[in-house]
Amino acid sequence: MRFLSNCLLFAALACPIFGDVIGFYSGDSTSGSTLIENESTALFPQVPTGSSTYQGFVVPTGGWTITRLFTNNIVNYTPTSAYWEIRSGVSENNGGTLLYSGTDSSATTVATGRTILGNPESTVTVSGLSIFLAPGTYWMTVTPRNLSTTARSYQTSTFGANAIGTIPPNESYRNSPAFGQNFVTILASGAFSSGAYIQSASVPEPMELSFLLLGAGGLLGIARRRSNRRS
Repeated sequence: MRFLSNCLLFAALACPIFGDVIGFYSGDSTSGSTLIENESTALFPQVPTGSSTYQGFVVPTGGWTITRLFTNNIVNYTPTSAYWEIRSGVSENNGGTLLYSGTDSSATTVATGRTILGNPESTVTVSGLSIFLAPGTYWMTVTPRNLSTTARSYQTSTFGANAIGTIPPNESYRNSPAFGQNFVTILASGAFSSGAYIQSASVPEPMELSFLLLGAGGLLGIARRRSNRRS
C-alpha cells in the first residue's frame, strides 16, 4: 500500500502540464508603424489571397510544435475567417516552398488596446494547429478574409517592441497578385507584427498540483477500500 501511495504521489509531482506559450513575436506596433494591406476581400478576390504579408522567424534547436498563429491588423470589421500559411526558403521574388496552409473559419479577433494612425488594432488568430517545425527559418502569414466590398484589413509594422524569439532582419515580404507583387520587400526597416504559439510542457503550478494530488488521493482511497474488502 505504501508503495502504491508513493507511486501515485510521484506521478502527480512528475506529470507535466501541457499548454502553449508564445515562441516568437516580432513585436508591438508603436509610433511610426506603417500599415500594409493584408486581406482577402471582394476588392482583392485573388485565390487564395489578394494581398498577404509574410514574416520570417527562426525555430531553434529541438524544433517547435506550432499551435496558433496570429497577426496584428487594423480592420474595419471583426474577422472570423482567416487564411494562413507556413513556408520555407522564401527570398526576394521567390515564394519558396509552401509547407502548410489552411483557412480557419473560426478565427478569433481581439483588440490589442493600441491605436495606429487613429485606428484601433486587433489580433487575428488561427488556432487548433499541431505542426512540428524542425530547426530553421520559416515565414508565416495570417490573412483576414471577408468577401464584402467594404471590408478592409491592414497589418501593422513593428520595430521590435516587446519582441520574443529570433526575428531574422530584412525577412519580411508581401505577396500581392492584386498589386503585381511576388514576395517583395516593402519595409525599409522593421517587421510585420506577427507571432506564433508553441506547445510547451511545464512543471505543475501549485493549483494544478493540488488537483493532481486530489486525484491521486482519490485513487489511493479506492485502492484502500478494495484492500479492506479482501481482508
